[in-house]
Amino acid sequence: FDSSLDDILETDIDIHDQKFPLHPLWKPEYNLRRPRNLYRFKAFTMVSEKHDIFPHLGAMAKSVLQELKKRWPDVEPLELYPAFANR
Repeated sequence: FDSSLDDILETDIDIHDQKFPLHPLWKPEYNLRRPRNLYRFKAFTMVSEKHDIFPHLGAMAKSVLQELKKRWPDVEPLELYPAFANR
């Protein structure tokens, strides 16, 4: 899909692929782009710091994460995947 940076910052969408029919159990409200973007920046930051790799990219990811959290204060973190919830 095509998205501009402004579109990504201003509009949250569910991430299913339009080419495939929705599964009956699909819940669009649990499959939004914003929580996944926050998770990816956080994960990259953590791995960069833990392994002392890509320090400049890690710092950039941390800055982007902080800015996105300010812009999207209502975004909840991703929940634990159900298969792993009881472990």
